[in-house]
Amino acid sequence: VNLARIEHERERMERIQLMEKQKIWLEENVRLRTMELTQKTYEIEAQNEELKQQHEELSATHDLLEKHKELVEGKNRDIENINHSLEQKVHERTMEIEEAMKRLIKQNHDLQQFSFIVSHNMRSPVARILGLLELIKMEDSTVTDQELYYQYLKESALGLDQIISDLNQIITIRKGMDIVEEKIDFEKILKHNQTDLIDEITRAGAEVITSINVDEFDSVKGYVQSILYNLLSNAVKYRSPNRNPLVTIRIFEQNGYVLFEVKDNGLGINLPESRLHEVFSLYKRLHTHVQGKGLGLYLVKTQVEALNGKIEVQSKTGIGTIFLVSIPKNSRAQSELHY
Repeated sequence: VNLARIEHERERMERIQLMEKQKIWLEENVRLRTMELTQKTYEIEAQNEELKQQHEELSATHDLLEKHKELVEGKNRDIENINHSLEQKVHERTMEIEEAMKRLIKQNHDLQQFSFIVSHNMRSPVARILGLLELIKMEDSTVTDQELYYQYLKESALGLDQIISDLNQIITIRKGMDIVEEKIDFEKILKHNQTDLIDEITRAGAEVITSINVDEFDSVKGYVQSILYNLLSNAVKYRSPNRNPLVTIRIFEQNGYVLFEVKDNGLGINLPESRLHEVFSLYKRLHTHVQGKGLGLYLVKTQVEALNGKIEVQSKTGIGTIFLVSIPKNSRAQSELHY
């Protein structure tokens, strides 16, 4: 029994020692593991801190990129605005150049017409005058001959004076010497024109119908009156022999323009549509059976253009003609139109 008790005690002591050793080993392992975990924790915290710093740096970089992006977008918008402005200026400049080219072409055409007048229309009466002066110098000319020469000389001088007067009138309009704008009373102007043409209207048995639908209009009264006078005069003058003349004058507004429409049932213009613009040429006459100089429609066109407007014509032979004048309502007349 004692041996058994001693053996049992020894085994118990061995188990206690073993448990002590296991406890020490476990404690050591726990300590080591705890140290490892603590180290891992420090490392993880360091990594987290580093990640936090990287996140902050990324956020700052992102904010900086956003600012740069906004700056770039702003610059792009500025560039687009500058490009649009430049395109607009280029377009406007191109339009100005094209308009200047049109004016130059027209001025060149006008110069050619004036050259034609000087070289032909004025040369003829001058040559006639010079020839008559030579005849007057002849010693064998009788008093009757001299009186006849004098009469021819006077007629030639008057013809030359008329040509110079026509040119002076055209130049006056072109240079805008008589441009003074005022309120236009269309009813008064039309009545005045019909009064001036009362003999022609009565002789032709013409009926003139007028329609005015314009509130207010400021323009050059002399030009407006001359334009309507010449168009009415032509409508009565170039009437058809087969019917009583009917002239309709409409004055109305459309899209910022004041329009004069003068319509007749007369002879019409014997020209193809592509050549109707020739009626506005200087000294151009299409009907020789009616007295005239071929100056009226040229003056009308010149005055319309001086008012920054335009004139169009439609015509059918034997049916009648329509003249349509359009003048900007809010555009002042040109102060000067140089050749």
